[in-house]
Amino acid sequence: KSFYHALRNRAEDSESLPDNWESIRKSVLERDGFQCVVCGGEDLELHVDHILPRKWNGSHRKENLRTLCRHCHSCRHFKKL
Repeated sequence: KSFYHALRNRAEDSESLPDNWESIRKSVLERDGFQCVVCGGEDLELHVDHILPRKWNGSHRKENLRTLCRHCHSCRHFKKL
């Protein structure tokens, strides 16, 4: 198989979340005090972000996860963070 094919398959595999994702997500939100670790926002739509993205083999381990508000998460994906 080609290198491109291997990368594409890895990216597709990275889209799935583990069966215990909700438990991991809740644990990260609790650890971060239910607030965005960038701006400190609390009463916002909160996301759990992979610091090293899944498409680059970032894990679902808590050490690779952080809480971001929707705005900061969007900025992160547009390379502003």
